Amino acid sequence: MDESVRARIIRLHTAGSLTDAQLYSALDHGLVLPSDVVVAKPVSTANLEAIRALAVTARADNLAYVASTPTTAEASAQIKALSRQVNALIRLALSDFSATN
Repeated sequence: MDESVRARIIRLHTAGSLTDAQLYSALDHGLVLPSDVVVAKPVSTANLEAIRALAVTARADNLAYVASTPTTAEASAQIKALSRQVNALIRLALSDFSATN
């Protein structure tokens, strides 16, 4: 990317004329920011990362459940957990990262 274009994009963002989403779009097109420029992640990106982290925990929990002999209370709790996990999978399939629940 041309240095003058890069500098202009950074000035626009710093001045508030460029949203974080627009800056991320510029990043996707090869813009490299100096180390002192801090950009918050979009909420959708943070939610996607949270859903993925929850999936790792859910997998471990599900493997432990399958290996056990659950009580009625544990089976009831597992149904609720599975419902939450299915909702997260649906969010992933729909690319709906507006929330994590």
